[in-house]
Amino acid sequence: MTMARSLQTRLLCGTTLGTAVVLIVSGVVLHAVIKSALLAEFDATLHSKARTLANLVEQEGDAYEVEIGDVKLMEFSGADRPEYFEIRLPDGALVARSQSLGDRALALPNGRINESSTISALLPDGRPGRLAHITFTPRSEEDHPQPDEAPKLTLWLARDTLDLQGVLDRLRFGMLVVGLCALTLTIAVLLVTVRAGLRPVSDLAEAISRVDESSLSAVIDRATAPNELQPVIRRLNELLVRLADAFDREKALTANVAHELRTPLAGIRATAEVILSRERDAEQYRAALDKCLHICRSTQDLVEMLLMLARMDAGSANVEKSTVKLADLLKDAWKPFERYADDKKLTVVWDVNQSHLVSTDPDKLRVVVGNLIDNAVRHVDHGGRITIATKHEAYNSFLTITNTGSRVAPEDTPRVFERFWRGDTSRAGSGSHCGLGLPLCKSIVERLGGEIHATSQMHGAFSIAITL
Repeated sequence: MTMARSLQTRLLCGTTLGTAVVLIVSGVVLHAVIKSALLAEFDATLHSKARTLANLVEQEGDAYEVEIGDVKLMEFSGADRPEYFEIRLPDGALVARSQSLGDRALALPNGRINESSTISALLPDGRPGRLAHITFTPRSEEDHPQPDEAPKLTLWLARDTLDLQGVLDRLRFGMLVVGLCALTLTIAVLLVTVRAGLRPVSDLAEAISRVDESSLSAVIDRATAPNELQPVIRRLNELLVRLADAFDREKALTANVAHELRTPLAGIRATAEVILSRERDAEQYRAALDKCLHICRSTQDLVEMLLMLARMDAGSANVEKSTVKLADLLKDAWKPFERYADDKKLTVVWDVNQSHLVSTDPDKLRVVVGNLIDNAVRHVDHGGRITIATKHEAYNSFLTITNTGSRVAPEDTPRVFERFWRGDTSRAGSGSHCGLGLPLCKSIVERLGGEIHATSQMHGAFSIAITL
């Protein structure tokens, strides 16, 4: 079994891929949320410190002073990883800067920005950081009142984000490790679950492997099967039933053919043995040969019917339709039986529309009509009646052939289309009828797209109706 065709592999790969996508998306979203929260907290701290520095700025007339002498702000000295600030006038003139800047300047953004904002920036020493910006009005002493339109100063405060970046790196690494562990555990759980879930499929395959020609009638148990396999098992059981019926029909056909062929062969052998048992005159030899010829013709009819049925079952019998006058076809089919009908003193009733046309395969319909008339003539009672009638309604044509003296019970009517079944048990083994005529008619009519039905009344009328 290749990987592409393995249901287990496809389920595992599909579920694993889906789980990995969910974990990755969830990790990215969670990382973004945590990063946003940490940045917001970092910026809030930076702004709070910027406001504290702004409160230390005092205006004395046109001069500004940052009173940081009494406040220990070691982070703005030249220590490791210092912070930076600048205070500027609206025109960009420098008011004050942190000792950590030295003769350097902050890389300030161009263009208009909000009065209170924070942006990412690169610090003068190359470290990544955040740059906070606030606009404020400096305080003034009581003896130096502030002008009515005192200018607003701008304070820029910068701090590196190395600690924050470290936290985010550790977070990403932790999430990656947790995600890989979760994915590995998910694969392990899925492997066990999928194997357990597919076990009924293996059990079904094992049950199917135990089915052979001797156990086709065995029903595969579906009581414990999952709901997804219930339709499969139900259809499989139906298939096994059909196969069992087909095997039974094949066995019955073989037995029936052997029986039907044994009777004429036995007749020919017996006739030959009797005629050769002693010297006879020419007339006796001729009579024996005539009897053998009659048996051979009957046997040939049986073989031809079997061949035609085989073609019908295989679907290899082509249908070549043409327009046929039904009355002419019925008259032609009746001619071979006229003398036999006269010998039995039969009454034949014709209720046939002379102008009725049908579109069908004339050769195959002629076989059907010939078999039905032969069946009616041979089974009608002496001096009885045969009725041949046609009718046309809408797009359908109907043909009915009825004979009196039926020997088929009403409950046995559906069996008349079974192969080798005989309603007249007195004819069994006589070689005159092998029980294939009506089954052949049914196969041909269905091949022509029609329907055929039989009705019977014991010692009454037996009727075959065809719809084309």
